[in-house]
Amino acid sequence: MAQKKQILIVDDNALNRSVLKAILCDQYRIVEAENGQEALNILRQYNKDIALILMDVIMPVMDGYTFLDRIRKLPEPIMIPVIVTTQSDSERDRAAALSHGAADFVAKPYCSRIILQKVAGIIESDPFDRSENKNIMGEKEMTVQELYDLIGNYEEVKSRLMSDRIVAKFIVKFLNDPSYEQLMQAWDQKNSEMIFKASHTLKGVCANLALSELYETANRIAEAYRPGQEQTQFRENMPDLMAALQSQYEKTVQAIQQFASENGTVQ
Repeated sequence: MAQKKQILIVDDNALNRSVLKAILCDQYRIVEAENGQEALNILRQYNKDIALILMDVIMPVMDGYTFLDRIRKLPEPIMIPVIVTTQSDSERDRAAALSHGAADFVAKPYCSRIILQKVAGIIESDPFDRSENKNIMGEKEMTVQELYDLIGNYEEVKSRLMSDRIVAKFIVKFLNDPSYEQLMQAWDQKNSEMIFKASHTLKGVCANLALSELYETANRIAEAYRPGQEQTQFRENMPDLMAALQSQYEKTVQAIQQFASENGTVQ
């Protein structure tokens, strides 16, 4: 029988940890920590044994966002996926979590069905999963469907382009598309006209390739900067939205680069 995968729950509130443990313990082994520093100490010993981390944001000693920043900046970055948990389910908090490198976001109070779905979805599609039962990075090549499990909607892109061979050809070309860099440059220059043009182009590219998460974010940016429409209320959270876009883009590019490397696909 395959050994259950292990999840690290990080929360300074013992009751919150107990609730999550009760939801997850039938399917996963559980390790607990009270703050980010304690979680770091656990990872130094058991990094390879942890499949996923559920991390509260507001904690003493070391908060969740500091933890996320710290693990990505280590000499050997820890790439275990992290689901952030908070009391708020606002778009601002979601964007902040994603901008710090979280894989997903859930709000309290917890819904067991949502927790189980999100945890299973991330663990089963994690390209850094090091379990003995799965090896996307090693012995076998990543398939187009496995790639799209990470970055977009496989059924949609397959129906549009008809074959995995054609999808593979065009998804790798995304690595050379300039619209994201043009958008970031326009953002740095505070050029509203170019922000609209670049985000509009990027959303079109993402729509064609069924990169659903990137498309949604790029579309929101484009609509906020559409000429002739006063969208001031939508621009208030734009720094967080841009940070979320950057995180989504980097995740997408990393997955495509891995796919191209394993399959010998020319960019």
